[in-house]
Amino acid sequence: MDQKSLLKLDLGNIFADAVGAEHGVSPAEFDALSGPVADFTRDIQRRRQNGEVGFMDLPYDSTLAEDIESKAGELSSWCENFVVLGIGGSALGNITVRDALGHSLKKQTRSCRSAGRNSPDIFILDNIDPVLISEFFDFIAPQLSRTAFNVITKSGSTAETMSQFLHVRELLARTGGCSSEKQIILTTDPDAERSLLRRIGDSGGYCMYPIPENVGGRFSVLSAVGLLSAAVGGCDIKELLLGAAAMDARCSSPEMYKNPAALYACALYKHYLRDKTVDVIMPYSHHLQSLALWYCQLWAESLGKRDGLKEKNIFTGPTPIASTGVTDQHSVMQLYQDGPFDKVITFIEVDCCRRERVPICENDVEPDLRYLSGKSFNELFQAELTATRCALRDKQRPNCTIKLPEVSARTLGELFMFFEYAVTYSGCLYGVDAFDQPGVELGKKYTYGLMGRNGFMPPALD
Repeated sequence: MDQKSLLKLDLGNIFADAVGAEHGVSPAEFDALSGPVADFTRDIQRRRQNGEVGFMDLPYDSTLAEDIESKAGELSSWCENFVVLGIGGSALGNITVRDALGHSLKKQTRSCRSAGRNSPDIFILDNIDPVLISEFFDFIAPQLSRTAFNVITKSGSTAETMSQFLHVRELLARTGGCSSEKQIILTTDPDAERSLLRRIGDSGGYCMYPIPENVGGRFSVLSAVGLLSAAVGGCDIKELLLGAAAMDARCSSPEMYKNPAALYACALYKHYLRDKTVDVIMPYSHHLQSLALWYCQLWAESLGKRDGLKEKNIFTGPTPIASTGVTDQHSVMQLYQDGPFDKVITFIEVDCCRRERVPICENDVEPDLRYLSGKSFNELFQAELTATRCALRDKQRPNCTIKLPEVSARTLGELFMFFEYAVTYSGCLYGVDAFDQPGVELGKKYTYGLMGRNGFMPPALD
């Protein structure tokens, strides 16, 4: 198995010699974290071996990958649309893979196209806005019998997803030529004691895939949660998993300077202690815009905690913000450069030299525009990133860069594993449980109460 990692991390602009002693960290401060990182690594790997944390082991389930590839081939033989019904961690990873590896202008139907066949269009219905629901099913109606639905909820009782499931099941039942058993695939907890959806699947004869008990939703993109839609869309999921495995090998090292995820976590944490509590993720790649949204959930839900592991009421956690280069240079960059000194910016840079050269123009143009003639969009895009990175540095705004040779299934797998490990190390640094999400439970309970579910009370209303 080739496990060469392609991702590089450049932390140069987070240090004091680049952005000044007031806003940058010193090498000595970093060195002081080497011992704790080694301890964190041993604890993380101990929890992995004990089966407490499972996302690191997902790249090695070759049996599941082969099963999903087979199912994807069967689905592609008849379906024109593949619809994911899920929300949060059951949707954002699917959206990221679709948008990263598909055609930029296909909007909602940005599926990958593999050699030799057309893949079904991939939709992710991650909201229950009634306007969206109505418009979507009006749109899909002429092709309903050629549409497959993947219902994803680990608990098997998420109100948003289950309402979508009920709607689809009833719609298929009353529409001629449709079959719920053929057209619906369930992805949920394998234990029927814990998952209502699993019990429904058992009694209804649906095809089902498991979500491991030790893998939370925001860490589940490399499980069946994300792999099925990826494979149906034409993604080489074995390459995706190979990239993740390569990063797993790097991030398992107890030596901090050999472990990119630990380094990244330490860089952001050290700045958090300097009141830089906003983490901006800014890919310079149209295809990675959705990755930034996936990152925001991973960061916010893992680190935004009221209680720590040892103390109560610590109310900690950085605020993640998604931006896009170069678009946001002309919107929020004014704030990033001249606003409060409360941010660290992470750029994701994709090697422009590997992309097909797209010329701006070759002919003579107006004098004030001649600097663009004979140049390419590749050169301009790279110049914009370099200029922005340097401008932030010169204005004493800490920033770092994740560098990739290309956006591919392999590098996307690396990015997923890199950030999942980074937030795990961050949890150790902040002293919180990165794998729970108690803060969202009260809203769920109130929703159940408002909808009349037995055992739940609605909130007091004004």
